[in-house]
Amino acid sequence: MRHWALALLCFIGSAAAEPAKERPYRILVTNDDGIEAPGIAALATALKELGEVVVVAPKTDQSGRAHSTSIATGIASVAPFMRDGVRFGHAVDGTPADCVLVAIYWLHGGGKFDLVVSGINYGANLGAASLYSGTVGAALEGSLAGVPAIAVSQDHKRKDYTRSATIAAGIVERVLQQGLPQYTFLNVNIPGGELKGVKVAPMGYSNQALDRFEPMGGASDGSTGLKIKLKRETQQISETDTPFYMDGYVTITPLQADWTAHQDIKVLKKWPPLELPVEPEAPAAQQATPH
Repeated sequence: MRHWALALLCFIGSAAAEPAKERPYRILVTNDDGIEAPGIAALATALKELGEVVVVAPKTDQSGRAHSTSIATGIASVAPFMRDGVRFGHAVDGTPADCVLVAIYWLHGGGKFDLVVSGINYGANLGAASLYSGTVGAALEGSLAGVPAIAVSQDHKRKDYTRSATIAAGIVERVLQQGLPQYTFLNVNIPGGELKGVKVAPMGYSNQALDRFEPMGGASDGSTGLKIKLKRETQQISETDTPFYMDGYVTITPLQADWTAHQDIKVLKKWPPLELPVEPEAPAAQQATPH
């Protein structure tokens, strides 16, 4: 494991901002599979070696919720959650991003978190498909709040979360020690089978595209429920996360809140000028008729 650990350390050291504080660390753990999922339990257990772990996660499975929030509707409930007879954390009736907001600004508003870790997700979040991921959305919300963040996912074929949790803890420890640039977070994916090492790579193209809709029955008012069926579309773009992952490498992709395609700014500036329509004149005020 030493060869990939050194590669990761070099990556974080070269891109890092100010290092995080010394121990004890305070780590927020969340996910999108729900607070009862085995992945979050394994992750929380592994991270307790590094400091205080605070678990705030969705009450139910919120997969595919991306970065959605309940800002417009409000959050129905936030309640303590027991696991195996022991206080485990808080369950939020909301999205993964809601959980991060609740943890940072309400439940623990008086204390600063050193890191947000989202996962361990059941299933990879690679390439463009990661934009749909609630796991990634929670990490994005953490970074927007000014807290370094990591999203961790593992392949469906890997049933046990112990090794993935150990790998995640190693990455977490390096981020805590070295820091991350502001508004940058890491998307980590752990494949199934034998692991060849770790690759730091840009986002490739792996997307959950629409395959078909399946009707779920009609109602008396003429409406029809629809179930969305997806299919994965993958382009093997070399030196990106998807082919590395499929070849057996743990992939680490630095993502950021700024979605601007900076390389295309100059191209758009060369477009012909866009003429804006003339603002219509406001109707003249009617003169009052003297009596």
